[in-house]
Amino acid sequence: MSAWEPLTQSEYDAVWDNFYEQFNFKPTVYPNEFPSIKEPVGSVTYQFEYPSAENEDNVIDDVNQKGLIAFQKLVLPDEAIYALDWQHDCYWFYPHSSFNEWRIPIFPDGDYSIFLTKDFSFGIFGHPWEQTFCVWGDKLLAELQRNKPFLFEKAIRKH
Repeated sequence: MSAWEPLTQSEYDAVWDNFYEQFNFKPTVYPNEFPSIKEPVGSVTYQFEYPSAENEDNVIDDVNQKGLIAFQKLVLPDEAIYALDWQHDCYWFYPHSSFNEWRIPIFPDGDYSIFLTKDFSFGIFGHPWEQTFCVWGDKLLAELQRNKPFLFEKAIRKH
Protein backbone atom coordinates (compact mmCIF):
# COMPACT_ATOMS: atom_id res chain seq x y z
CA MET A 1 0.00 0.00 0.00
CA SER A 2 1.30 3.43 -0.91
CA ALA A 3 1.63 5.98 1.87
CA TRP A 4 -0.01 8.59 -0.40
CA GLU A 5 -3.32 7.79 -2.09
CA PRO A 6 -4.87 10.69 -4.02
CA LEU A 7 -8.32 11.74 -2.91
CA THR A 8 -11.03 11.24 -5.49
CA GLN A 9 -12.76 14.41 -6.65
CA SER A 10 -15.80 13.64 -4.49
CA GLU A 11 -13.57 12.99 -1.43
CA TYR A 12 -11.65 16.20 -2.14
CA ASP A 13 -14.84 18.25 -2.42
CA ALA A 14 -16.38 16.69 0.70
CA VAL A 15 -13.36 17.13 2.97
CA TRP A 16 -12.81 20.73 1.90
CA ASP A 17 -16.53 21.56 2.29
CA ASN A 18 -16.47 20.04 5.78
CA PHE A 19 -13.21 21.76 6.70
CA TYR A 20 -14.46 25.18 5.57
CA GLU A 21 -17.66 24.68 7.56
CA GLN A 22 -16.31 23.09 10.74
CA PHE A 23 -13.28 25.40 11.06
CA ASN A 24 -14.82 28.51 9.51
CA PHE A 25 -11.81 28.50 7.19
CA LYS A 26 -11.09 31.89 5.65
CA PRO A 27 -7.89 31.78 3.62
CA THR A 28 -5.97 35.04 3.86
CA VAL A 29 -2.50 36.52 3.72
CA TYR A 30 -3.51 39.63 5.69
CA PRO A 31 -2.31 39.71 9.31
CA ASN A 32 -5.36 41.64 10.52
CA GLU A 33 -7.51 38.67 9.39
CA PHE A 34 -5.48 35.92 11.13
CA PRO A 35 -6.03 33.23 12.23
CA SER A 36 -7.56 31.68 9.14
CA ILE A 37 -9.51 29.07 11.08
CA LYS A 38 -11.66 29.00 14.16
CA GLU A 39 -9.18 27.20 16.35
CA PRO A 40 -10.84 24.28 18.13
CA VAL A 41 -11.36 24.07 21.86
CA GLY A 42 -8.39 22.18 23.24
CA SER A 43 -5.96 23.49 20.64
CA VAL A 44 -2.54 25.11 20.99
CA THR A 45 -1.13 27.39 18.29
CA TYR A 46 2.62 27.70 17.98
CA GLN A 47 4.35 30.53 16.14
CA PHE A 48 7.53 29.84 14.21
CA GLU A 49 10.11 31.70 12.21
CA TYR A 50 11.22 30.34 8.89
CA PRO A 51 14.58 28.64 9.37
CA SER A 52 17.76 30.03 7.89
CA ALA A 53 19.11 28.41 4.73
CA GLU A 54 21.86 26.57 6.61
CA ASN A 55 19.51 24.76 8.99
CA GLU A 56 16.30 24.70 6.91
CA ASP A 57 16.42 20.99 6.09
CA ASN A 58 17.05 19.97 9.72
CA VAL A 59 14.23 22.11 11.10
CA ILE A 60 11.70 21.03 8.47
CA ASP A 61 12.72 17.37 8.83
CA ASP A 62 12.30 17.68 12.61
CA VAL A 63 8.68 18.87 12.28
CA ASN A 64 7.84 16.26 9.66
CA GLN A 65 9.48 13.35 11.50
CA LYS A 66 8.09 14.16 14.94
CA GLY A 67 4.64 14.67 13.45
CA LEU A 68 4.94 11.34 11.66
CA ILE A 69 5.94 9.57 14.88
CA ALA A 70 2.93 11.06 16.66
CA PHE A 71 0.57 9.98 13.87
CA GLN A 72 2.05 6.47 13.93
CA LYS A 73 1.33 6.23 17.65
CA LEU A 74 -2.25 7.44 17.28
CA VAL A 75 -3.61 5.73 14.17
CA LEU A 76 -3.95 2.05 13.42
CA PRO A 77 -1.49 0.47 10.95
CA ASP A 78 -4.03 0.33 8.11
CA GLU A 79 -5.68 3.67 8.92
CA ALA A 80 -5.34 6.81 6.81
CA ILE A 81 -5.62 10.47 7.70
CA TYR A 82 -6.20 13.41 5.42
CA ALA A 83 -3.20 15.29 4.04
CA LEU A 84 -4.50 18.54 2.56
CA ASP A 85 -2.59 21.18 0.63
CA TRP A 86 -4.82 24.14 -0.12
CA GLN A 87 -5.64 24.40 -3.85
CA HIS A 88 -3.37 21.46 -4.71
CA ASP A 89 -3.63 17.69 -4.90
CA CYS A 90 -4.67 16.14 -1.60
CA TYR A 91 -4.20 12.64 -0.26
CA TRP A 92 -5.09 9.90 2.12
CA PHE A 93 -1.89 9.56 4.13
CA TYR A 94 -1.03 6.19 5.67
CA PRO A 95 1.54 7.03 8.37
CA HIS A 96 2.63 3.41 8.87
CA SER A 97 3.53 2.89 5.20
CA SER A 98 7.06 3.58 4.06
CA PHE A 99 7.74 6.45 1.69
CA ASN A 100 10.68 8.41 0.34
CA GLU A 101 9.26 11.90 0.07
CA TRP A 102 6.59 14.06 1.64
CA ARG A 103 4.08 14.81 -1.10
CA ILE A 104 2.59 17.26 1.38
CA PRO A 105 4.93 18.13 4.23
CA ILE A 106 3.60 18.97 7.67
CA PHE A 107 5.71 22.12 7.48
CA PRO A 108 3.72 24.53 5.26
CA ASP A 109 5.74 25.04 2.08
CA GLY A 110 3.94 28.04 0.61
CA ASP A 111 0.32 27.07 1.16
CA TYR A 112 -1.73 25.81 4.07
CA SER A 113 -0.86 22.25 5.03
CA ILE A 114 -3.38 20.28 7.03
CA PHE A 115 -3.15 16.78 8.48
CA LEU A 116 -6.28 15.55 10.23
CA THR A 117 -8.24 12.45 11.03
CA LYS A 118 -11.35 11.41 9.14
CA ASP A 119 -13.55 12.66 11.98
CA PHE A 120 -11.44 15.85 12.43
CA SER A 121 -10.83 14.91 16.09
CA PHE A 122 -7.14 15.76 15.93
CA GLY A 123 -4.82 17.40 13.49
CA ILE A 124 -2.23 20.01 12.57
CA PHE A 125 -2.99 23.15 10.56
CA GLY A 126 0.12 24.84 9.16
CA HIS A 127 -0.35 28.50 8.22
CA PRO A 128 2.54 29.75 6.06
CA TRP A 129 1.72 33.46 6.25
CA GLU A 130 0.92 33.71 9.93
CA GLN A 131 3.82 31.27 10.48
CA THR A 132 1.89 29.09 12.88
CA PHE A 133 0.91 25.52 13.58
CA CYS A 134 -2.44 24.95 15.24
CA VAL A 135 -2.49 21.52 16.90
CA TRP A 136 -5.68 20.05 18.33
CA GLY A 137 -6.77 16.84 19.99
CA ASP A 138 -5.61 15.83 23.46
CA LYS A 139 -3.75 12.72 22.31
CA LEU A 140 -1.89 14.51 19.51
CA LEU A 141 -0.98 17.42 21.79
CA ALA A 142 0.33 14.96 24.40
CA GLU A 143 2.43 13.07 21.83
CA LEU A 144 3.91 16.28 20.48
CA GLN A 145 4.71 17.43 24.02
CA ARG A 146 6.59 14.19 24.66
CA ASN A 147 8.53 14.52 21.40
CA LYS A 148 8.32 18.24 20.68
CA PRO A 149 9.46 19.67 17.34
CA PHE A 150 11.94 22.56 17.60
CA LEU A 151 9.36 24.90 16.08
CA PHE A 152 6.76 24.14 18.76
CA GLU A 153 8.42 26.24 21.46
CA LYS A 154 6.41 29.47 21.29
CA ALA A 155 2.74 28.88 22.10
CA ILE A 156 0.80 32.04 21.18
CA ARG A 157 -2.79 30.87 21.62
CA LYS A 158 -4.59 28.19 23.62
CA HIS A 159 -8.27 27.41 23.33
